Amino acid sequence: MKTAIVTGGSRGIGRVTALELLKEGYTVIITSRNNKELKETEKELKKYGKIIGIKSDVSNYDDIKDLIKEIYNKYKQIDVLVNNAGVALWKELDNMNKKEIDDILDTNLKGLIYMCREVVPIMKKQKSGKIINISSGAGKQGYASFAVYCASKFGVIGLSESLAKELEEYGISVYTICPSGVNTKMYLDMEPDVDPNSLLQPEEIAEKIMEFIKGKHRNGACIEVYK
Repeated sequence: MKTAIVTGGSRGIGRVTALELLKEGYTVIITSRNNKELKETEKELKKYGKIIGIKSDVSNYDDIKDLIKEIYNKYKQIDVLVNNAGVALWKELDNMNKKEIDDILDTNLKGLIYMCREVVPIMKKQKSGKIINISSGAGKQGYASFAVYCASKFGVIGLSESLAKELEEYGISVYTICPSGVNTKMYLDMEPDVDPNSLLQPEEIAEKIMEFIKGKHRNGACIEVYK
């Protein structure tokens, strides 16, 4: 049975992606910082297949190393990695403190880099694997009061393009998705007055992720999704 990891898998895009992977017969490991949400999602989705929730903070490299070691020791393979975990904050740069800056960069960019760093050797050994990185429309264009978030998401695209070239000879494909605003808790926490129906829905992004997993796009593809 193929194995997939979905970071930030307890809600939003990650949760719906986990569901779609379960329907395709994958063993799915979802991760989140929030153990309560994680266990609730695991309980809700277990009727669709084998799903395991593991509390893990992608901004903590030791957590990542322990996570990947645990998964590999149990399943001996990792076929899909969906780097979905992310945080965001509307705030002018000179009003941001160090903790806010570090949290965005450590979660959105460094955590994603470290997840790839730990999973890639396993995929190289298998000579197969797919990595899907969630960037943003804000990874293609800068926005005022969103500088650090934009920087993190621009970085995701650069990383993905480089890894796609670096890993192709090992049978590993790397993709990026750049959605505009999505109806998720993260977005609505920042923009509480927005009509959720005016946004992309998590299911639309999960559909694109599954297209990558099913090999419907060339290695290195970066897909923009707008409402």
